[in-house]
Amino acid sequence: MSTSVRADVHVSYHQLLVYEQGDATAPSDVPNGLAASVPGAAVILTGIHTGVVDVTVRITDAPPTGSGEGWEEVEDVELISFTGEMRLAGLGMGLADELPVLTAHGPGRYGMRVHARGRGIDRDGVAKVPFEFYQVTVWPIEVGPQARARLGVGVAEELGLPDKSRAIREWARQHAQPQHEPGRLVRTEQQHKPDRPARTEPPQHEPDRPAETEPQCEPGLPARAEQQHEPGLPARAESSHEVGRLVRVEPQHEPGRLVRVEQRLTVPPPLRAVAMADEHRLRVVNPYQDTAPAPELPAGLVAAAPDSLVIRTLKRRGRVGVHVNWQPAAPRMQAQGWEESEEIEFVTTTGVMHLTTLITDDDQRPNLTYQGAGRYGLGVYGRARDRERLSNRPGESYLLVVWPIELGARGGG
Repeated sequence: MSTSVRADVHVSYHQLLVYEQGDATAPSDVPNGLAASVPGAAVILTGIHTGVVDVTVRITDAPPTGSGEGWEEVEDVELISFTGEMRLAGLGMGLADELPVLTAHGPGRYGMRVHARGRGIDRDGVAKVPFEFYQVTVWPIEVGPQARARLGVGVAEELGLPDKSRAIREWARQHAQPQHEPGRLVRTEQQHKPDRPARTEPPQHEPDRPAETEPQCEPGLPARAEQQHEPGLPARAESSHEVGRLVRVEPQHEPGRLVRVEQRLTVPPPLRAVAMADEHRLRVVNPYQDTAPAPELPAGLVAAAPDSLVIRTLKRRGRVGVHVNWQPAAPRMQAQGWEESEEIEFVTTTGVMHLTTLITDDDQRPNLTYQGAGRYGLGVYGRARDRERLSNRPGESYLLVVWPIELGARGGG
């Protein structure tokens, strides 16, 4: 799908701006001489100082093809939108009502290609009739619920928690692609993949101890293959069990028009893996937006703060076994065969919470709060085996049972 709209746009001080509501300021440094961006804003430099330029805006679903023949300059930059309402206007001028919203797919990351012609005709001049021409093409790179969560869009305010928008924008500013030149988008035929947290490599085994490998079946837990519910917990629903509906917004064919689409969520299957303890801690945070203050190391098993959890381990550093079991509601019975347990509630403002040092075969870390922002319950169970016993499994293990209590803005009340 492609939409193309043309308009005469008034500019001043050589600047066309792409912006949205927020505290972002357009970049003053434009290394390529034509366009640059920061999270929440972008600038396109014109040849004239003041006056009217001819602008065509194209909204597409994929990066445009073609050599740019007929244009004198072509540059790509990346847009990061926190609201999904980025518009184009001249510096200090009103919006060109004829031009559509550039980021109609909602918050997330977009590519923007700028074609220009005529910038050298009358530099620093005042144009009453347009003789500079621009084509601005925008397409989505990463949009939708995951992109929204990574940007921390507006959920903290809805939940009545401290506003982290400035910290989030600073995080986005530091992690905006690419790294080599601010505001530039590296052209590549390969589709961009979201950044992943760095994987922590497991340490070598200690002398006189057998090498630690992936944990086998823990006492009191079923085998991994098609595993059933944990002992003492109610039988869990099959992975196709519907536990809620996430309403998301997607664009229709008409620019700026939105439609509500229902997406059904399923309970993830139980997970069994290993994680790396560091200073007696296992951390659970949003790795894409790790701006939440971590709680103090608890005296018991677990401590919570908004968007941050800490699980206390017996060993200071090293591998521990981790089991995760998602439940559609609070379990009626506690898991059996564990030496200690603790239950708490926690709040996530983004709906993205990962165990940061989890080690999996595919390097993917599951989202503990996949049902979205809100308030959740967490049961943490722990046990340790006799260190004298020969085993190729971690010396201690933890079971995390997660369930939603109240989702959405009301979950913070």
